[in-house]
Amino acid sequence: MVCQFAQTARLADQLEIVPVNFLTSFFRNSRAGLQTTPCRIYTRQRKTTHRILGAGTSTQTIPHMKLAYTILYVESVEPTLDFYTRAFGFKRKFLHESKDYGELDTGTTVLAFSARSLMRQLGKNPSAANAQAPCFEIALTTDDVAAAMKQAVVCGAQHISDAKAMPWGQTVGYVADINGFLIEICTPMAG
Repeated sequence: MVCQFAQTARLADQLEIVPVNFLTSFFRNSRAGLQTTPCRIYTRQRKTTHRILGAGTSTQTIPHMKLAYTILYVESVEPTLDFYTRAFGFKRKFLHESKDYGELDTGTTVLAFSARSLMRQLGKNPSAANAQAPCFEIALTTDDVAAAMKQAVVCGAQHISDAKAMPWGQTVGYVADINGFLIEICTPMAG
């Protein structure tokens, strides 16, 4: 059976089709006990020759990579999607019927959410986010940082720090989402 999310790519001279595993059988596995079917998505790779530093004149063909997903592990996916829709204006792209996985339409890179309970079923042990001791942040750009921060707080975000002008030219402020993930709201980088 072909995964419903499989995409086909046009074959061009410099491209080749390469299968990539995605969230181990996720889309066909549900809490209702459905049989697991491996799911694959397809991406394109461009062959490029690069000189490897420290290896003399050796060359190696490496694939062209593209950041496709950022997946945050949350307690409950649907309320998280609702928060991001109300607070930041993103549109819901997908919510699996199990409500354990969902995506937002955020542009080129998908912002997705997976239930921590699902990740535990897949053998991972995710911890809850902590905006006071973050290990990463999500950065969202806007021309009006103060207004975006105010909207996020009205929708349930926790205010972390006021918007400030930075020496490199950006205006940057911070909030935490309803799960505790740190979100930088900033103006785009100049240039």
